[in-house]
Amino acid sequence: MHLPWRRPKSYSVLREGGKRILIIGDSTAYGMGADRPEDSIAGRLGHDFPRTEIVNTAVNGSVTKNGIDQLRRAGEKPFDLILIFTGANDIWHFTRLSALERDFRNLLEEAGKKSSHRVIVLFYANLGAAPIFPGPIRGLLGGRTELVHDVFVRVTSSLEIPLVELYTGKEKDSFRSNPFFDNPETYYARDRMHPNSEGYRLWYNRMWAEMVARNLTFKE
Repeated sequence: MHLPWRRPKSYSVLREGGKRILIIGDSTAYGMGADRPEDSIAGRLGHDFPRTEIVNTAVNGSVTKNGIDQLRRAGEKPFDLILIFTGANDIWHFTRLSALERDFRNLLEEAGKKSSHRVIVLFYANLGAAPIFPGPIRGLLGGRTELVHDVFVRVTSSLEIPLVELYTGKEKDSFRSNPFFDNPETYYARDRMHPNSEGYRLWYNRMWAEMVARNLTFKE
Protein backbone atom coordinates (compact mmCIF):
# COMPACT_ATOMS: atom_id res chain seq x y z
CA MET A 1 0.00 0.00 0.00
CA HIS A 2 1.34 3.43 -0.84
CA LEU A 3 1.97 5.82 2.01
CA PRO A 4 -0.70 8.52 2.31
CA TRP A 5 1.69 11.36 1.44
CA ARG A 6 3.13 9.66 -1.64
CA ARG A 7 1.67 9.98 -5.12
CA PRO A 8 1.33 6.61 -6.88
CA LYS A 9 2.30 6.24 -10.51
CA SER A 10 -0.41 6.31 -13.12
CA TYR A 11 -1.01 3.15 -15.13
CA SER A 12 -0.04 2.95 -18.80
CA VAL A 13 1.18 0.00 -20.84
CA LEU A 14 2.70 -0.09 -24.32
CA ARG A 15 1.38 -2.96 -26.45
CA GLU A 16 2.04 -2.39 -30.11
CA GLY A 17 -0.05 -3.73 -32.95
CA GLY A 18 -3.39 -4.04 -31.19
CA LYS A 19 -6.27 -1.94 -29.91
CA ARG A 20 -5.63 1.32 -28.08
CA ILE A 21 -7.44 3.02 -25.17
CA LEU A 22 -6.71 6.60 -24.08
CA ILE A 23 -7.50 7.92 -20.60
CA ILE A 24 -7.45 11.65 -19.93
CA GLY A 25 -8.65 13.93 -17.15
CA ASP A 26 -8.02 14.66 -13.50
CA SER A 27 -6.69 12.77 -10.48
CA THR A 28 -9.37 10.08 -10.75
CA ALA A 29 -8.21 9.30 -14.29
CA TYR A 30 -4.64 9.28 -12.98
CA GLY A 31 -5.68 6.84 -10.25
CA MET A 32 -5.05 8.81 -7.06
CA GLY A 33 -6.16 6.90 -3.97
CA ALA A 34 -5.70 3.41 -5.41
CA ASP A 35 -3.36 1.16 -3.44
CA ARG A 36 -1.66 0.14 -6.68
CA PRO A 37 -1.74 1.54 -10.24
CA GLU A 38 -3.25 -1.79 -11.31
CA ASP A 39 -6.30 -1.05 -9.13
CA SER A 40 -7.14 2.18 -10.97
CA ILE A 41 -9.59 2.32 -13.87
CA ALA A 42 -6.66 2.27 -16.32
CA GLY A 43 -5.09 -0.70 -14.54
CA ARG A 44 -8.31 -2.68 -14.55
CA LEU A 45 -8.71 -2.05 -18.26
CA GLY A 46 -5.14 -3.21 -18.79
CA HIS A 47 -6.01 -6.45 -17.01
CA ASP A 48 -9.27 -7.08 -18.87
CA PHE A 49 -7.77 -6.17 -22.26
CA PRO A 50 -4.36 -7.88 -22.02
CA ARG A 51 -3.37 -7.16 -25.63
CA THR A 52 -4.60 -3.56 -25.71
CA GLU A 53 -2.35 -0.54 -25.32
CA ILE A 54 -3.38 1.74 -22.43
CA VAL A 55 -2.27 5.36 -22.73
CA ASN A 56 -2.88 7.59 -19.70
CA THR A 57 -2.05 11.29 -20.04
CA ALA A 58 -4.17 12.43 -17.08
CA VAL A 59 -2.78 15.09 -14.74
CA ASN A 60 -3.72 15.59 -11.10
CA GLY A 61 -5.68 18.78 -10.53
CA SER A 62 -6.81 19.18 -14.14
CA VAL A 63 -9.99 20.99 -15.03
CA THR A 64 -11.94 20.34 -18.21
CA LYS A 65 -10.11 22.91 -20.32
CA ASN A 66 -6.82 21.03 -19.69
CA GLY A 67 -8.22 17.92 -21.37
CA ILE A 68 -7.48 19.10 -24.91
CA ASP A 69 -3.77 19.44 -24.10
CA GLN A 70 -3.80 15.90 -22.70
CA LEU A 71 -5.60 14.67 -25.80
CA ARG A 72 -3.06 16.26 -28.12
CA ARG A 73 -0.15 14.99 -26.04
CA ALA A 74 -1.30 11.44 -26.80
CA GLY A 75 -0.17 11.88 -30.41
CA GLU A 76 -1.84 11.70 -33.80
CA LYS A 77 -2.49 7.96 -33.91
CA PRO A 78 -6.21 7.18 -33.39
CA PHE A 79 -7.67 5.27 -30.45
CA ASP A 80 -10.35 2.60 -30.25
CA LEU A 81 -11.84 4.14 -27.09
CA ILE A 82 -11.28 7.34 -25.13
CA LEU A 83 -12.28 7.72 -21.47
CA ILE A 84 -12.61 11.23 -20.08
CA PHE A 85 -12.71 11.82 -16.32
CA THR A 86 -13.52 15.45 -15.67
CA GLY A 87 -15.81 17.88 -13.86
CA ALA A 88 -14.81 17.41 -10.22
CA ASN A 89 -12.19 20.16 -10.20
CA ASP A 90 -14.51 22.44 -12.14
CA ILE A 91 -16.98 22.01 -9.29
CA TRP A 92 -14.76 23.19 -6.50
CA HIS A 93 -12.71 25.66 -8.57
CA PHE A 94 -16.02 27.30 -9.52
CA THR A 95 -15.27 27.29 -13.24
CA ARG A 96 -17.64 29.67 -15.00
CA LEU A 97 -20.44 27.51 -16.39
CA SER A 98 -20.50 29.12 -19.84
CA ALA A 99 -16.74 28.56 -20.22
CA LEU A 100 -17.09 25.01 -18.93
CA GLU A 101 -19.79 24.20 -21.46
CA ARG A 102 -17.68 25.59 -24.31
CA ASP A 103 -14.51 23.78 -23.23
CA PHE A 104 -16.35 20.52 -22.56
CA ARG A 105 -17.99 20.53 -25.97
CA ASN A 106 -14.68 21.29 -27.70
CA LEU A 107 -13.00 18.46 -25.80
CA LEU A 108 -15.66 15.91 -26.69
CA GLU A 109 -15.72 16.91 -30.33
CA GLU A 110 -11.94 16.58 -30.63
CA ALA A 111 -11.97 13.26 -28.75
CA GLY A 112 -14.67 11.99 -31.09
CA LYS A 113 -12.53 12.74 -34.13
CA LYS A 114 -9.63 10.85 -32.56
CA SER A 115 -11.64 7.72 -31.78
CA SER A 116 -14.37 7.35 -34.42
CA HIS A 117 -16.74 8.82 -31.79
CA ARG A 118 -16.10 6.03 -29.28
CA VAL A 119 -15.93 8.21 -26.16
CA ILE A 120 -17.15 7.79 -22.59
CA VAL A 121 -17.31 10.56 -19.98
CA LEU A 122 -17.02 9.65 -16.29
CA PHE A 123 -18.32 12.29 -13.89
CA TYR A 124 -17.30 12.27 -10.22
CA ALA A 125 -20.78 13.13 -9.02
CA ASN A 126 -20.00 12.26 -5.40
CA LEU A 127 -17.63 15.15 -4.67
CA GLY A 128 -19.97 17.00 -2.34
CA ALA A 129 -20.21 13.96 -0.08
CA ALA A 130 -16.45 13.39 0.31
CA PRO A 131 -15.60 13.05 4.04
CA ILE A 132 -12.76 15.57 3.80
CA PHE A 133 -15.25 18.44 3.55
CA PRO A 134 -17.16 19.80 6.58
CA GLY A 135 -20.94 19.94 6.46
CA PRO A 136 -21.41 23.51 5.16
CA ILE A 137 -18.85 22.95 2.40
CA ARG A 138 -20.55 19.71 1.43
CA GLY A 139 -23.80 21.57 0.93
CA LEU A 140 -22.11 24.21 -1.22
CA LEU A 141 -20.33 21.62 -3.34
CA GLY A 142 -23.52 19.60 -3.64
CA GLY A 143 -25.23 22.60 -5.20
CA ARG A 144 -22.31 23.22 -7.52
CA THR A 145 -22.33 19.54 -8.50
CA GLU A 146 -25.88 19.84 -9.73
CA LEU A 147 -25.04 22.90 -11.87
CA VAL A 148 -22.03 21.22 -13.45
CA HIS A 149 -24.00 18.01 -13.84
CA ASP A 150 -26.64 19.88 -15.84
CA VAL A 151 -23.94 21.15 -18.22
CA PHE A 152 -22.53 17.66 -18.67
CA VAL A 153 -25.93 16.11 -19.33
CA ARG A 154 -26.79 18.79 -21.87
CA VAL A 155 -23.54 18.49 -23.82
CA THR A 156 -23.20 14.69 -23.78
CA SER A 157 -26.85 14.30 -24.77
CA SER A 158 -26.46 16.65 -27.72
CA LEU A 159 -23.37 14.75 -28.92
CA GLU A 160 -24.82 11.30 -28.06
CA ILE A 161 -21.89 10.42 -25.80
CA PRO A 162 -22.39 8.18 -22.74
CA LEU A 163 -22.14 9.93 -19.37
CA VAL A 164 -21.32 7.59 -16.49
CA GLU A 165 -22.35 9.24 -13.24
CA LEU A 166 -20.16 7.89 -10.48
CA TYR A 167 -22.73 7.80 -7.73
CA THR A 168 -22.56 3.99 -8.16
CA GLY A 169 -26.34 4.11 -8.20
CA LYS A 170 -29.08 5.28 -10.50
CA GLU A 171 -28.91 8.68 -12.11
CA LYS A 172 -29.85 11.56 -9.80
CA ASP A 173 -29.57 9.34 -6.70
CA SER A 174 -29.15 11.26 -3.49
CA PHE A 175 -25.85 10.96 -1.69
CA ARG A 176 -27.53 8.81 0.97
CA SER A 177 -28.20 6.06 -1.57
CA ASN A 178 -24.52 6.07 -2.46
CA PRO A 179 -22.22 3.33 -1.06
CA PHE A 180 -19.46 5.94 -0.70
CA PHE A 181 -21.71 7.92 1.61
CA ASP A 182 -22.97 4.95 3.60
CA ASN A 183 -19.56 3.26 3.98
CA PRO A 184 -16.84 5.89 3.53
CA GLU A 185 -14.25 3.84 5.41
CA THR A 186 -14.67 1.07 2.83
CA TYR A 187 -14.49 3.07 -0.39
CA TYR A 188 -12.50 6.26 0.26
CA ALA A 189 -8.73 6.54 0.29
CA ARG A 190 -6.84 7.94 3.26
CA ASP A 191 -7.10 11.45 1.83
CA ARG A 192 -10.91 11.15 2.33
CA MET A 193 -11.51 12.55 -1.15
CA HIS A 194 -10.48 9.99 -3.78
CA PRO A 195 -11.69 6.41 -4.12
CA ASN A 196 -9.45 3.67 -2.78
CA SER A 197 -8.94 0.40 -4.65
CA GLU A 198 -12.39 -0.84 -3.60
CA GLY A 199 -13.94 2.45 -4.66
CA TYR A 200 -12.36 2.22 -8.08
CA ARG A 201 -13.68 -1.33 -8.35
CA LEU A 202 -17.24 0.02 -7.91
CA TRP A 203 -16.59 2.75 -10.45
CA TYR A 204 -15.13 0.26 -12.92
CA ASN A 205 -18.11 -2.07 -12.65
CA ARG A 206 -20.47 0.82 -13.25
CA MET A 207 -18.45 1.96 -16.25
CA TRP A 208 -18.25 -1.57 -17.65
CA ALA A 209 -22.03 -1.96 -17.51
CA GLU A 210 -22.37 1.23 -19.56
CA MET A 211 -19.75 0.04 -22.05
CA VAL A 212 -21.68 -3.20 -22.58
CA ALA A 213 -25.01 -1.38 -22.87
CA ARG A 214 -23.57 1.04 -25.46
CA ASN A 215 -21.65 -1.64 -27.39
CA LEU A 216 -18.34 0.02 -26.56
CA THR A 217 -16.46 -3.14 -25.63
CA PHE A 218 -14.39 -4.87 -28.30
CA LYS A 219 -12.54 -8.07 -29.11
CA GLU A 220 -8.78 -7.81 -29.17
